[in-house]
Amino acid sequence: MKAFLIPLGLLTLSLGAILYPALSGDRRLAFRDVSHFYQPLYRAIDARISAGDLPLWNPLDQFGLPVAGETTTALFYPVRAVFHLGFDTPQSLAIYVYLHLILAGLSVFWIARRHHGSVAASALAGIVYAASGPVLFLYTNPPFLVGAAWLPMAVGFLIEAVHRWNRSSFAIGSLSLAMMILGGDVQSAAQVIVFLVGYVLFRAIRRLRIVRRRTRRSGSLRLGYSMLMTGTARRLMTIGLAIGLASAAASLQIIPSWQWSQQSVRRHSPSPGVAQLTAAEPYVAAPTAWWQAPEAGTHQANVYDFSVGPWQWIGALLPGVCGEMFPENTRITRLVPSEGKTWTPSLFLGVLPAICLLIRLPIYLRRLVNRQSQRGRGNPLRIWDGMILAGLVFSLGGFGLVWAVRELAYLCGGAMILNDCNAAVGGPYWFLVSFVPGYSNFRFPAKWLVFFSLGLALLTAHTIDRWSRTSRDGSIRASAVLIGISALTLVVSLLPIGSLGIDLRPAADRFFGPLNLSLWQLQAFGAAVHAGLFAAIILVLCRRCTPGSSLLPIALLALTLFDLTLHGRGLIATASAPSELKLAEMQQTTAPLRRVVSLATAPRWPERWGTSSPSATADPRNRRIEQVEHGQQLSLFMRWHLDAGIAKLNSAASISHWRGPIFWDAVRPVLADSPPEQTSERLSRLCQLLGADATLQPRVAQPELGPTASTESPMQVSLDARIRNPGVAPIQLVDDWRVVAPSEIVAVLPEHVSDYLTGATEASILESEGDSLRTDSQQISAVSECQIEAHQPERTFAHVEASRPTLVKFFQMQDGNWTARYRATGGSVWHQATSRPVDFVNQGFELPAGNWQVEFRYRPTWLVPGSTISIVGWALVLVMLFSGNSLKKHERTPV
Repeated sequence: MKAFLIPLGLLTLSLGAILYPALSGDRRLAFRDVSHFYQPLYRAIDARISAGDLPLWNPLDQFGLPVAGETTTALFYPVRAVFHLGFDTPQSLAIYVYLHLILAGLSVFWIARRHHGSVAASALAGIVYAASGPVLFLYTNPPFLVGAAWLPMAVGFLIEAVHRWNRSSFAIGSLSLAMMILGGDVQSAAQVIVFLVGYVLFRAIRRLRIVRRRTRRSGSLRLGYSMLMTGTARRLMTIGLAIGLASAAASLQIIPSWQWSQQSVRRHSPSPGVAQLTAAEPYVAAPTAWWQAPEAGTHQANVYDFSVGPWQWIGALLPGVCGEMFPENTRITRLVPSEGKTWTPSLFLGVLPAICLLIRLPIYLRRLVNRQSQRGRGNPLRIWDGMILAGLVFSLGGFGLVWAVRELAYLCGGAMILNDCNAAVGGPYWFLVSFVPGYSNFRFPAKWLVFFSLGLALLTAHTIDRWSRTSRDGSIRASAVLIGISALTLVVSLLPIGSLGIDLRPAADRFFGPLNLSLWQLQAFGAAVHAGLFAAIILVLCRRCTPGSSLLPIALLALTLFDLTLHGRGLIATASAPSELKLAEMQQTTAPLRRVVSLATAPRWPERWGTSSPSATADPRNRRIEQVEHGQQLSLFMRWHLDAGIAKLNSAASISHWRGPIFWDAVRPVLADSPPEQTSERLSRLCQLLGADATLQPRVAQPELGPTASTESPMQVSLDARIRNPGVAPIQLVDDWRVVAPSEIVAVLPEHVSDYLTGATEASILESEGDSLRTDSQQISAVSECQIEAHQPERTFAHVEASRPTLVKFFQMQDGNWTARYRATGGSVWHQATSRPVDFVNQGFELPAGNWQVEFRYRPTWLVPGSTISIVGWALVLVMLFSGNSLKKHERTPV
């Protein structure tokens, strides 16, 4: 255990230097989801936990969401306890990120040591993995960082258990899978399983030829096949048992997530009525043929978001050569027509791993071209080679075989071909989406880059140990190649590229302005000098240090530590909090609001942001990242409304119910076609329909202050929140309603929404197949009163007086776990009611005439069985862990 002190100390210092501004509490982590999505979400959840509640229902997003249904909330993840140590949420979030980066490094250190790596080489592998671009930049999405932190142990120990049964290895690997799921990264856990199954099958196919050759000599061909198939079946069974144990331990997260996903936009198969209603809307477009390109905006197209183009691989050799995303837009790869969304600005893992990759690259090519190469036999593929190759090819995502053929034909002077085909067809990721059950529910091919980082980190450790014992001819050649690439990049950075008349408009960013080509050239110059200088130092060390010297691993460790610390500081964006005056102004504006309809899914950001470079500002501090972050917070962008305690009915969420988009598509044309004089009235009617007290219009603007004014002058943020439905209550009594069968509701919805918003009807619609209490007789006038006695996220209690049957409408989505009951005032006998969808997105039930106490309660069906299964799963893990075989070092494993 003393060996752990070395990587622990190095990781603590290196990562602490990178994250210090956020760890100290002076600033907060910024850019992408870590700021506008997870910080307010975690603060809202942990505030309720600190108050002694178990937050099972989130009433502040959309029409209500189950907290555990969104896996990214990580509600039951044990490490979330860090948010209750007394720090404020931004600092706690930085500590959360910091701890998982350290865990990522220690995990790789442990795995490298178990493959007979030396302490120095294993520590170096841990630093390379934790500080690599694909892992470090996951700070912008904490659940994915959790997955990357536990992934090395999940892969490493389960491979050991697959090859040689060991209860302790099996327990640690299964536990790591469970922690990945509990931490909110189900996709990475699924990718671990995909990799392990692929590894076992690939190894079986590879050994089939050997078995065939050997059994032919001995004459026992059937026996050889039988032994191979038995061994493969045993390995696959081990993986299956690991899935079962991990699923049991994480069932508190898996069951509610699975239940909610069945109602999500991603999984819902629309009925013919839905398809007809939303034929022009992409998110429920009918599935296309396997070879056709999916419509933009559909989940079938979104699964290929953040694909990594092969031209980005150069970023693994030179730090930042592809350009930066902030605080200045220098992302040169955006000029490539096929370039999509950028997952990470850097694939760089350090100069030393780049050299190790260049050493190994000829072996990969020889294996690809000539598998019988004698030289290839002397360099067998290892498990880390499989990780490197899997990480690179699967991260290609939408860049499949069809894309390659299309681009090749175009480059050869021909016309664009296969335009109607899906560019991903024939690619490895397309294979996963098309043929691996359930994988099509995931997105983000770039998440496979974590395997690339893990494999290259382990390869680096193996290479350093080999250099300490044998000749280093390969290192000298690879260092020289990297120096040559650096020299070529240096030449390109000095060329007058700006005078070539390149159209830079496709590379503009709406926040960080147009592409700054001159600054990119300066960064490319720095990257070339950086890589060339470090490669030269490594070349000198390899030539000077004799085999067997202990100086070389230590020197390379120190050099890589400095290399990645220097590179990592540029990957972390931080921002300060908005001024107290601005926050007070925002809170004063939103104080009366409780439940709103946002009229803008995204604020209209200042146009200067997209047309002016941050470096062109007269403000020497260059505060564009501050302006972006402050503007998003003050305008309640994404999930910042949670900080204000406001329920936003069309907010962003990880997984949305399928009814939400369909409802808004029925609303949108009615509002768009309304005459200007009727718009306010229709918006007021919309608020009444949804139980909202206002419509919210975020406005972010920046006044023109003259041609010499700073583009970073104080930004004006206003929230136009005109109250439309004051005094709104969570429960509404409806005297006029009609009953519609659930199978007909989608066809009825557009007409109902139009009639309601235009004032043609006051009636609500109740989805039910049963008899209704409602009658058309009007013997007595309707008299009903509702008094709210208790209103909490998981329970609402009210007193209702009704002179005739009434529809009790509760403004929350029914996900199948809400129950409703009523009893006579002063009575003790409760009557159970079935709460059904009302007006498509709310819920309610029919209440007989009388004086009643009404209660809506959120009691998820999965809570008790999920808790029981989780306890059993954790007990099994602990029993296997402490009663298992000792954790001895594992022999190196070939692919």
